[in-house]
Amino acid sequence: MYNGLKAIDQKTDTVVIHDGVRPFIHPEDLTACILGAKDFGACILGIPVSDTLKRVNKSGIIESTLFRENIWLAQTPQAFRYGLIVKAHETARRDGYSGTDDASLVERLGKDVKIINGSKFNIKITTQEDLDVARAMFGIEAISGPFGE
Repeated sequence: MYNGLKAIDQKTDTVVIHDGVRPFIHPEDLTACILGAKDFGACILGIPVSDTLKRVNKSGIIESTLFRENIWLAQTPQAFRYGLIVKAHETARRDGYSGTDDASLVERLGKDVKIINGSKFNIKITTQEDLDVARAMFGIEAISGPFGE
């Protein structure tokens, strides 16, 4: 990501970072994320969790139930003012830190990152089950697996 940021014009105002494995982004969500970055400096899409969250140990034993009221699942796109995201990446590189998303790098700087509602349809395709769901969304074939054909 850092190399891509360094390759674009430094006069760029806003940068949008999006996972190629999230093909179902709605254009209006993309626009809202960009406008959020213009207003707040950093903005990402996400959805509030609706499932109960459990913290488990390495043996798979539940240690506690987490309160979900303020827990969100992060999505992309994530949009940032250019100078802010470059600084975040440079600081992370200097510190040897590798985050799970670009927003976490900005958070490390102590900067606020606005999260706005995304969509449950903005799925991330990382497993075979995800691919089956994506194919079903496109109407390509029936979902395979324990409940499919």
